[in-house]
Amino acid sequence: MSKWMKVDPATLKVGDEVRWVMAITGGRVIREVAVREIAPDGIRLGLTYIAPGNGTWYVRKPKKAKPPTRPDEPPVGSLFRINRTGNCYCRAGVSKYVRTDGFIPWKWVDITEPGDTITLLDLVERES
Repeated sequence: MSKWMKVDPATLKVGDEVRWVMAITGGRVIREVAVREIAPDGIRLGLTYIAPGNGTWYVRKPKKAKPPTRPDEPPVGSLFRINRTGNCYCRAGVSKYVRTDGFIPWKWVDITEPGDTITLLDLVERES
């Protein structure tokens, strides 16, 4: 499956990644760059202006978005906060997580969702 899709040059915008192909005697010329400027008489690819009627124009197909993943589990004994919920936990064992305000054991898949981020916290002793 090709990563390029044939387009009408009138639909191009500045910043689009394009491939321009022009047949010449004895071969062809190919340019793969981003569109730098759209002018009334041409499209600027790099340092060259090319008339929209010349050659065949292709635009790069957008890549499929990757599904979000769960964050990596923190080390045993660490304190951390799940940024989405604001809840703080301590990893108490191989698959035990204890919430700091309720001491309820949880599993990693129960407390995180794909796309979550965590912040490791430091436990600091202070005088009251």
